[in-house]
Amino acid sequence: MSTAQLVDASLFGSFDRYGDLGVHGVLDLRRSFSRDEILRAVRATVADFPVLGCVYEAGFLRDRWVPAGEPLSAMVHVEEHGNLAAAEAWTRRPLDPTRERPLRVVLV
Repeated sequence: MSTAQLVDASLFGSFDRYGDLGVHGVLDLRRSFSRDEILRAVRATVADFPVLGCVYEAGFLRDRWVPAGEPLSAMVHVEEHGNLAAAEAWTRRPLDPTRERPLRVVLV
């Protein structure tokens, strides 16, 4: 568990007005990856940046990032049949930082 910084609290407080803030990155690669390979990459990323494995918890005196209860596999969405509409719907669904980790990975 780590203490949330002032910038975390400011971003969290702005969600009602501006919506969740995020960065979408799209990589078009000639090589395909398996779900297991993507999940290993997500695990390594969370190991390097532990806050990505946490959810935001607002507190009376201090906000904090606490480990999420769901498995890391919930962060990965795989569309094996090229269903772009389903993948897009999953990525466009607003993130609730108090229930979900602040990272999602989609493989189409």
